[in-house]
Amino acid sequence: MIRRKQSLSRLMKTVLALLLLCQTVSCGVEEEAEETTTEPSAPTMTVTPAVPGIGIGRVMPVAEEPNGIIVCIDAGHGFMDGGTGDGVLPDGLLEKDITMMIAQKLSEDLTMYGYTTLLTHDGETLPPAAVQDHIFNAYERADYANSIDMDYFISIHVNSAQNTEAEGSRIYYYDSSNKVKKIGGEVAERMGKAIEKNLPDDLDPVIVDQSTDPYNAFILCNQVNAPSSLVEIGFCTNPNDAGKMIRDDWQEQFAQSLADGINEYFKEYAE
Repeated sequence: MIRRKQSLSRLMKTVLALLLLCQTVSCGVEEEAEETTTEPSAPTMTVTPAVPGIGIGRVMPVAEEPNGIIVCIDAGHGFMDGGTGDGVLPDGLLEKDITMMIAQKLSEDLTMYGYTTLLTHDGETLPPAAVQDHIFNAYERADYANSIDMDYFISIHVNSAQNTEAEGSRIYYYDSSNKVKKIGGEVAERMGKAIEKNLPDDLDPVIVDQSTDPYNAFILCNQVNAPSSLVEIGFCTNPNDAGKMIRDDWQEQFAQSLADGINEYFKEYAE
């Protein structure tokens, strides 16, 4: 009896020891799991949405039916004639690059408004009107423009000056007796108002009547028979102007403003 009791006692002690051992191991696993799940996670970065600047995100006009009005667009300079901007504009850009970008955007905008557009050149192939094999000068462009049946002519340029404080756009026109219609000034005024509206952070454009000084008038203003204007979009020698004219969104808004001004006039007064 005594041996049986001792055996049972030993058995019970063994069972209790095993139970205590299992409990201890189980507790260790739970603590390890708890430590793993409570480890701090990496901090979450807060991203603030960018606020679009003025002029960004324009809404393209809904395409309209063709209205039969033809606008000829001239991208100033081109080919071997880079224009201004050498050593001033970044990334090796020249006047000819910026004027072509705006001319193409203007063509797209006017086409959406229902106009037929013609470019004097594409920046790669000299038109037959070019006498020389590497340039397309203002006299040749005027002759080429006069060979085209069109309603309005616009030439786009980049300005420069020794005075780096000179800034803002200029719109030149010449309503002389050789013009088919003397409406250059009226269209220029409407383009100027559209620039003021669409680009309120810019200086208001200066409208220049060159008929008051015919001897210093631009060839593409006074020798093109159709109503015409020459637009200087800004001064590449001014840091503020130069910083804007190389931006795609600013080019889009400027081109849209020119299109809006042209469209406003012809939509109201075209016969």
